[in-house]
Amino acid sequence: MNPRMLALAGTVCALVLVAASPVPASANSAWVQEYQRPAQDSRCDAPADETPWQSTYSGQREWTPSWSPWPGSGRGGWVCTRTIVWARATGPAPWVTAGCTRFNLMGQYVNYLGGWSLAAGSPIYPDANCSFAPSGSTGPNVVFAANATEADAKCAAVWPGTVASNPGGLVNGNYSCV
Repeated sequence: MNPRMLALAGTVCALVLVAASPVPASANSAWVQEYQRPAQDSRCDAPADETPWQSTYSGQREWTPSWSPWPGSGRGGWVCTRTIVWARATGPAPWVTAGCTRFNLMGQYVNYLGGWSLAAGSPIYPDANCSFAPSGSTGPNVVFAANATEADAKCAAVWPGTVASNPGGLVNGNYSCV
């Protein structure tokens, strides 16, 4: 057998074995799915080749309108999105999560996409559905939390050495990590 073909076959077998090996969930495992839509007012119907919904999934079943930076060769554009959670963490009750939520006193919104942390520079939206083009970006790293104690724990978990801060301009469970 050709040595190149033998090496390729060995690599494929190794990839299949790694992909098939069960990995225990130590945190929620989510799959954010998006597809580009032609215009802001285009409907978000399920695509014909959609991944079938499984009883082990949780999260967002329906497709919702949004904006993302990847369409248009990185210039951004309108998309339909959903988040499938396919493995849940075991142990204590999970931390609170959010989708599109009011972010500050200026009436702007951020989209946690079913999670609870956003890196500095994440988009800020002008609408309650997070579906219009972003109007700005977050300054520091931020988390969504039920209270300051949970926010401190989340900040430390994602950005070690930081603590939660709410300088007064953030609302609705949003905290800066500084």
